[in-house]
Amino acid sequence: MSELRWHSAGLTDTGKRRAHNEDAILERRDAKLWVVADGMGGHAAGDVASRMLTEALRSLDAHGTFPEFVDRVEDTLIHVNQDIRSHSDQHFGGKTMGCTVVLMLSAGNVGVCMWAGDSRLYRLRDGVLSQVSRDHDPLEELVERDQILWISPFIKPWSDA
Repeated sequence: MSELRWHSAGLTDTGKRRAHNEDAILERRDAKLWVVADGMGGHAAGDVASRMLTEALRSLDAHGTFPEFVDRVEDTLIHVNQDIRSHSDQHFGGKTMGCTVVLMLSAGNVGVCMWAGDSRLYRLRDGVLSQVSRDHDPLEELVERDQILWISPFIKPWSDA
């Protein structure tokens, strides 16, 4: 079996509700690492939080085995979370400051998804788009427990024909 080929593109946009962009993306083909950090709008410095996260992962050394790299990425996420909390305490009086994150790492035919919050990873295979990550929110927990039914209008299979 040949190694999977990954195709990606990234773009962030300020949108219509905010004066500045609070999102950050990172694509490290060398490390087979892709990251989306969505700054928490309406809170203190979501743009700072998302950039702190992507910059920490940008400088991460990708040497060693894949499991070692996955562990380093997880450790980095934990450390950045602590750094964001400290930054908020020092500069914003402890106001909520943060970002959601979703990332994917790959090696050979294996992919690993990590996320916190409601940023999502989707897989497109054979013309079918499927959600890989699940939102960390009360609504998603109810869906997972089959207490409510949720059909996303954004996930639809299609054909290239």
